[in-house]
Amino acid sequence: MNEVFQDLSPASKTLYMKMLSEAVYENYSDEEGFNFSLMGFTSQERGNLLDLKKKGLVSTWDDPDVAPYLWIEFDNVEVATEVQKSLQ
Repeated sequence: MNEVFQDLSPASKTLYMKMLSEAVYENYSDEEGFNFSLMGFTSQERGNLLDLKKKGLVSTWDDPDVAPYLWIEFDNVEVATEVQKSLQ
């Protein structure tokens, strides 16, 4: 398994896997991109989300049409693909 993923805390790993399982929105703008997730987060999950962002695994953006949810983009496609395959 990828070293970046292995170095995550158990809670951050769990959140990352949860986000991968929710990645059902196609990424039409990037041929090599990974599907997007649309999720809401608890205050505890927000700390883990920040950890994932700092490690370059995901980025987020707000969309006022779907507030309070955030769009999740998987920036490291290699890690996302590897972890998703391990979940199947």
